[in-house]
Amino acid sequence: MSNASFFIYLFASCIGVAIVALLMLIFRVQSEKAAWKNLLMVFVIITFLLCLLYFGERYYTGNYETKGGWPGAERLVNLLLGFGQIYVWCWYLRVKEGLSELWIRRAMNIIMIGSLLPQIFVYLFVMDEHFYIADPKARSFVTAAYILFAILQSVVLIGFIVLISRRVQEVEVRRFLNGISLLLLLDYIWGIFYVIMLFRGSPLLDRGLYAGFDFVSVTFLLVNLLVVLYLYRCEIRGMIPKAGEDAVREQAEARKAALQEGGLSERETEVALLLIEGSSYDEIAEALHISPYTVKRHAHNIYQKLDVSNKVDLIGRFR
Repeated sequence: MSNASFFIYLFASCIGVAIVALLMLIFRVQSEKAAWKNLLMVFVIITFLLCLLYFGERYYTGNYETKGGWPGAERLVNLLLGFGQIYVWCWYLRVKEGLSELWIRRAMNIIMIGSLLPQIFVYLFVMDEHFYIADPKARSFVTAAYILFAILQSVVLIGFIVLISRRVQEVEVRRFLNGISLLLLLDYIWGIFYVIMLFRGSPLLDRGLYAGFDFVSVTFLLVNLLVVLYLYRCEIRGMIPKAGEDAVREQAEARKAALQEGGLSERETEVALLLIEGSSYDEIAEALHISPYTVKRHAHNIYQKLDVSNKVDLIGRFR
């Protein structure tokens, strides 16, 4: 499976580069540079770097628990990127949907940073190069701590999923955001579980738990694929004119100009356009937030100014 994982990491990395290119395209086409787009790019870059890290580990050493291990600096990079993936994604969700409450920001930062610092200490000073902890008491303490870290950081991410589900109106956007969030959650929990198995020297590793199924490579691939679909369906698709859209827009603009040339006011033009589309007086009143009587008065003025007898003549003339 390590060979399959090697190619999955490679493929996921290529997709990561493509996502960054798509984001740059969106920045170039759209004038505004929303903060959420920058955060999404940072998230993608972090995921891409994680792919490269594990891709290099696969290429040079095979499974690191049996071949040479990871030096402290590399383990620290691994930890910071994995942590950053969760942290930046939570930040992205917060900014994307305007979760500006101060207590949300403070709680996220306290829990995340408070969980990261002890993990850095464990990675650098307690574990050996094979992610193993020799002292039994230290193993038990670190196991309990890591379970607590997993719970705390998972609660933060789940909390953001719940908040987003309540605030995002577009069903498609909500599904993408929740899907990516859940994949990250599964990947994070699996990573914590695997690290615990490593520093306890679990016999599950000898049975090929990691070598037989590399869940991390699959989640990286799925996350990148979902981000591509998310960008296309929720951003890029809206930037591509639909068939006939330009013609319809030009026709609507020409119709509006013709009505205004007939001496209609701005409000009368709005009423006339809705009449031409076939809307009833009650529907126009509801759409423009005015009374049906006002609509009838506008319609009477429209018919007089344009020299038509009724709604049917108006439609026939301007369609």
